[in-house]
Amino acid sequence: MQTNQDVIVKNIVAEIEAVIRDDSHVPVLPVVEGDLGKLSRAIGELTRLLEERFDQLHRLMQLTEQINAGFVIDEVLDQLFASFRDVLPYDRIGVALLDPDGRHVTARWARSLAASVRLPVGFTASMDGSSLKEIISSGRPRIINDLEAYLVQHPQSHASRLVVAEGVRSSLTCPLTAMGKQVGFMFFSSFERDTYRSVHADLFVAIAGQLSTIIEKGRIYEMVLQSKKESERLLLNVLPASIAARLKAGQTQIADRHEEATIVFADIVGFTEMASHQPADVVVGILNRVYSAFDAVCGFHGVEKIKTIGDAYMFASGVPNARTDHLEAAVQAAIDMLAVIERTPMRQQFKARVRIGIATGPVIAGVIGTTKFAYDVWGDTVNMASRMESQGIADRIQVTAAVYEKLKDRLGFEIREGLDIKGKGATNGYLLAPCPVSLRPSAVEFVTTALRQRRVRLAPLVGDAPDDAPERRGRAADAVVASAGT
Repeated sequence: MQTNQDVIVKNIVAEIEAVIRDDSHVPVLPVVEGDLGKLSRAIGELTRLLEERFDQLHRLMQLTEQINAGFVIDEVLDQLFASFRDVLPYDRIGVALLDPDGRHVTARWARSLAASVRLPVGFTASMDGSSLKEIISSGRPRIINDLEAYLVQHPQSHASRLVVAEGVRSSLTCPLTAMGKQVGFMFFSSFERDTYRSVHADLFVAIAGQLSTIIEKGRIYEMVLQSKKESERLLLNVLPASIAARLKAGQTQIADRHEEATIVFADIVGFTEMASHQPADVVVGILNRVYSAFDAVCGFHGVEKIKTIGDAYMFASGVPNARTDHLEAAVQAAIDMLAVIERTPMRQQFKARVRIGIATGPVIAGVIGTTKFAYDVWGDTVNMASRMESQGIADRIQVTAAVYEKLKDRLGFEIREGLDIKGKGATNGYLLAPCPVSLRPSAVEFVTTALRQRRVRLAPLVGDAPDDAPERRGRAADAVVASAGT
């Protein structure tokens, strides 16, 4: 047995050094007899599983939609729970990982034959004054064969109290050290007293380095996956999904011509003057509420927010993905934006009023920038939408002749003749009649409901509900518009 153990220990050292040199290396442990041999084969299988699953997930690009946090390491540990049973006695296994500064330890994973796990994943305890520090210092596993008696002597140990309530009576606590760094602990537990002996501790010591490296690599893989997931989320915050996909596929220049699209500009009337008399947090809070509500409306109708420019908000319909109802979707979104603003307390507090301009026609769209991407649109249609807004009327929607011609049989308009449009001369504008009929389902109730059912933290404004009122909740894109009565 000693000869086999020496072989395994030497092999573990060699394999860890190989892992340091080559992260893609998959250890192959020698075939030996006895309990240590069984553990060796189990460890080899865990390593193979970890590398195989990560490779599969990476190749299939399931990093954002099909990977939940912890999936990789959980699968490996689940396999461990099944594969070690022939060698080490246990009814429960738990893994707790140290935070980067080593000051706290958090339960990361647990499997138990008990009806319920009392010490949950996420349970965190301070290392200050903890008996776990002694295990780190000694580098050896600790055996407690009567946890009830231990709890009487250490009544302050909340973790011990929880596992005793779960039915655990004996424990083998093992330190996990990977590449010279203490990463956490593995807890083997039994529902019977006097379960563990020094031979069990020795068995764990023989494979501790390799097992620790597997767990640490699993944690690193998870961090990589979550980092990719977060980077993709941030990318989708600034680029349409289809455009982001083209960039990730390696396309270096994105420039598209869309023959049919609709552009909308919305501007808060008198905002500059109002902002000059308000504190900075109130100014930002107002813009956040208005634009987050507009984001929700755009999301409902499937139109694409392009950007905000000061107190102006711009969105497009029919780009980057063509749609036959681009005009109807854009106009209905504009109608809903006016209705949403009408319901906000800011309407009364700050006399918030919005002016909207719409144009339809061909545009060019593309991505500019190399270190800070921006998806934008250009062309005469964009310029005309901007002019319709700037020469419009507060609380009204002004459109071009092209929009009027396509919708005049479905909506009412008031003609405004002879508008002086830069680069165009005298041009007619068309004001959408107040209280128009809906071209498609409205987003107003969706935005109001989203406000009431979700939470979001906002800078407080004068006249807001008191602090003890229910907090708003939800993603920014899901709506931050205060309805009357909040």
